[in-house]
Amino acid sequence: MNKPLLNADLGEGFDGDADMFPLLDLANIACGGHVGDAQTIRRAMDQAHGLPVKLGAHPSYPDRAGFGRARPTGPLNALYSSLCTQMDLFENMAARQGLKTQHWKPHGQLYNDAAVQADVAGVVLRVAQDYPHLSLLVL
Repeated sequence: MNKPLLNADLGEGFDGDADMFPLLDLANIACGGHVGDAQTIRRAMDQAHGLPVKLGAHPSYPDRAGFGRARPTGPLNALYSSLCTQMDLFENMAARQGLKTQHWKPHGQLYNDAAVQADVAGVVLRVAQDYPHLSLLVL
C-alpha cells in the first residue's frame, strides 16, 4: 500500500518551521510572491538541510499585501512572468546550496483558481512545462 505524503507550506514567516521540517515528506517554500525573499528561502533551506524532506517551490499571485489572495488584473503573460521569476529565485537558491528540488505547489488562491479556471490553469501548466524536472502538486 502506498503511504500518503505529508506536505506543508513553509518559509512564510511563521514560528515553528524548523520543528515542522523533520515531520514532512515535502516542504513547499514561499518564493516571494505572497511572502518571503532570498533570505527567508535560504533560512528554510538551511533548516531542511540534512533531513529527508523533499523541497519544492511555492509561488503565488504577486500580492504581498493580501498574502497572495488577489488575482492580478493584468495580462496573463504578466502572471506567467511573475511565477517564473519566483521559481527562478527558488531554483537558483537551491542550486547555490547544492540542494535538489523535487516539486512545486502553487500557493493558496492561485492553487484553487487553477483547479477551476481554465485561463489560470493554462498559466500554471505553461510554468510546469518550463520546469519539467519538478513535479506539480495540484488538487
